[in-house]
Amino acid sequence: MTKSKKSIALVLRTCRSNLTSRDGFQWADVGGTTVAEDWVKNTNCGNGLHGWLFGAGDHNCSDYLAEDSKWMVLEVDLKSIVMIGDKCKFPSAKTVFVGDKKT
Repeated sequence: MTKSKKSIALVLRTCRSNLTSRDGFQWADVGGTTVAEDWVKNTNCGNGLHGWLFGAGDHNCSDYLAEDSKWMVLEVDLKSIVMIGDKCKFPSAKTVFVGDKKT
C-alpha cells in the first residue's frame, strides 16, 4: 500500500500586529502550526480557523486591516477545508509567511 501525499492549499488571513485575533487568539509565527482546539466541521462561522482560500474573497470583512495589521499565508490540508461563502475554515494550519499587505 502506498502512502498518499497531502494536498496542500494556501490560505490568506489577517490579524493584529502581535499575531492575535478575536478574543486574543494567538496565531503561530512563520514555521509554527496553529490549531483550533474548538474545531467543529460544519458550515457555521466559529469553531475553527478562518481565512480566504488561495486569497480569494472579500478582504474588507476582516477586522484586521489597520496599517500595522499582519497578513499571513497559511498551508492547510485541502481535504480539511470547509467553505463558508467567500471564506473558509479549517482545523489547523502551518504559517509560511507573515508580513504587511504590500509584501
